[in-house]
Amino acid sequence: MQAINTTDWQKLQNGSDIRGVALEGVTDEAVNLTSEVVKILGNAFVHWLTQQDNKLATDLTIAIGRDSRLSGETLSQAVIEGIAIAGCQVYNFNLASTPAMFMSTVTEGFKCDGAIMLTASHLPLTVTG
Repeated sequence: MQAINTTDWQKLQNGSDIRGVALEGVTDEAVNLTSEVVKILGNAFVHWLTQQDNKLATDLTIAIGRDSRLSGETLSQAVIEGIAIAGCQVYNFNLASTPAMFMSTVTEGFKCDGAIMLTASHLPLTVTG
């Protein structure tokens, strides 16, 4: 996998969040949040969660939600692939809110072991051209 060797993983980390550029158009910023990178991150989340919950990956259930940004559907599919490779059950909530992803971890009938919300940054996009 090319992304493992060429991705600056530290640059993607921002506190407890992952932040990157998913589409061309940010001045002086290259796209660094590709489908391949997000797939790896989804798989890494599973491995982290197995250690936190002391469960096998096949016993985990993870919820995925996204906002309406242009890259959301593509990145959502990539993270789901990365999680599914590990053998986890995945609930794809599609368009959802961050509070909905939290609720997926505490609501009877779901009680997911973890949740990922793919959302655009609140920072403005500067378009070149």
